[in-house]
Amino acid sequence: MEITQTIADIISPLNSSAGQKPTAWSIDLLKEIEWKRFEELSRAYFERRGLKAKTTKIGADGGVDIHLYQSESDTPSAFVQCKAWNKYKVGIKPVRELFGVMAADDIQDGFFMTTGVFTSEAKQFAKGKLNLVTGETLLRFISNLPKEEQYALLDVATEGDYTTPSCPRCGIKMVVRESKKGNNPGSDFWGCTNYPKCKSTLKKK
Repeated sequence: MEITQTIADIISPLNSSAGQKPTAWSIDLLKEIEWKRFEELSRAYFERRGLKAKTTKIGADGGVDIHLYQSESDTPSAFVQCKAWNKYKVGIKPVRELFGVMAADDIQDGFFMTTGVFTSEAKQFAKGKLNLVTGETLLRFISNLPKEEQYALLDVATEGDYTTPSCPRCGIKMVVRESKKGNNPGSDFWGCTNYPKCKSTLKKK
């Protein structure tokens, strides 16, 4: 894919007015998007590249978040894994796991998407095996689309409550809870609103 714009061309400050959503793409916005919105953004991006894209069900996904299809084929042509990770670099382990699933299912193409970056080990392993897409790379790709499609993807990314994480098991929005014990008592974390039925937790960004 040819890149004709620099990242500076599409980065602009977030709209700071209370109650208003951002009106332009920026790396700061991308890092605010919760994991499920990031999956939906990635799916929508591939659709605008002419592919049929289907997200997997909430819960255990087998290491694949999106299946990509060429035209009307019912057989996936590529697998996509998404990680909305900002504090931590994506290491070799999840990248290797995606490639393992691709090999097991005889899928020749794969994309690992993140809002952040990859470790040098992950990049070295991925060479010739699958595509690694950082947050800044995704912004460059979006900038190559027609303006109306860029805005359409912005609408996807900021739909609803786009910053509060969804429960990875239930799919509903999580709430902030305070740790009462463990290594960091008094620290905040995201917990499922279905607790104690669902005990899923996520670290706060």
